[in-house]
Amino acid sequence: MPAKIQKRGNNSYLLTVPGGYENGRQRKFTKTIKADNVNQAKKEYNLFVAECMTGKALPASTPKMTLQQFYAYWKDKYAMPALAHKTIACNDFVADRILAALGHLQIHKITPFHCLELLDQLRRPDIGAHGKPLSSATIHKHYALLNELLTYAAKWDFIPFNPLAKVDPPKRKTAPKELPSPDRVSLFVSLIMGKAVLKHQIWVLLAFLLGLRREEIFGLKVQDIDFAAQTLKISRAVVYVHGLGNVIKDTKTAAGQRVLSLPPVLARLLNEYVSRPQQIKVVSFGRWLFAKGNGEPGQPDAFNNFLKRFVKKHSLPGITPHLLRHMHGSYLMRSGIDLAATSHQLGHTKKSFTADTYIHVTERVETRPAAVMQSVFDTLVK
Repeated sequence: MPAKIQKRGNNSYLLTVPGGYENGRQRKFTKTIKADNVNQAKKEYNLFVAECMTGKALPASTPKMTLQQFYAYWKDKYAMPALAHKTIACNDFVADRILAALGHLQIHKITPFHCLELLDQLRRPDIGAHGKPLSSATIHKHYALLNELLTYAAKWDFIPFNPLAKVDPPKRKTAPKELPSPDRVSLFVSLIMGKAVLKHQIWVLLAFLLGLRREEIFGLKVQDIDFAAQTLKISRAVVYVHGLGNVIKDTKTAAGQRVLSLPPVLARLLNEYVSRPQQIKVVSFGRWLFAKGNGEPGQPDAFNNFLKRFVKKHSLPGITPHLLRHMHGSYLMRSGIDLAATSHQLGHTKKSFTADTYIHVTERVETRPAAVMQSVFDTLVK
């Protein structure tokens, strides 16, 4: 019996396939099989050779890691150097459920079956907090993180291929955001301008009139305002990360680096805000537009907390910083501002994302094609 097929016990054989040399050392592929006799073992060997030649087998020297171990390795080698702190924190939160189910498995033994079982578990109606189901978006985040882990495992030759590539991604159900009625928006804006302090008025208008993300609002510095040109430069963001506090970073995307024209009302309020004697000391100390008493930038959650208190006090529908930003984009599209301009205003990387987000707006209000074609028809049937 050739050395490439070695009997190891009752009906057990060790298959060895040479794989050339790497860094001066011979590579080999090994596999232990069960076979009734040598002839059957030879057939299995030929199948194993085919697997090795097509990249479906790993060299014997490949480190064997569990998914739990590989997550720590991937985080150290890729996530920590490349990803934002908040993204890493979100990954850790999502990874808890993935690793609870699959973390004990060696990554080269994870199959599409295991991935499908995980997705089934995530769809259970009681798996979420307080016995509630997970949203389709949250389930998709689990799929996306596991896919990224297994993609890198294959890229780094820890596994021959990504088993999740054979599993269809879970569908995301995204219902169009319902905007408050014009009367409700009018009431909200009137109450903000009449009842809220100046700082809170500016927070709301930066989100509503300029479409800024809350992290971009708290990343503003005094020097970002050009009162002569009536513009505002967006170039950084402040993100709160649990355990680290505020982290200063670039905007969410490269397209987030932008200069926006200030509506006159917002320019006037900003000028009043930075000129107030009680504000000058704080603002000049940290140069952050919305600085805390120690000169550090404020925390973005403060915006959410203010709005929660305000709408509750005045019996208004729930309004968040993100909804104000979404209202901004919707009003622009409804007013006929083109897709490219709206995408730039919101700091989106791709116009296609803007189109997907606001397609329900254009579908509801776009009546011009019908009018144009009616005019064409009328001309033709004269």
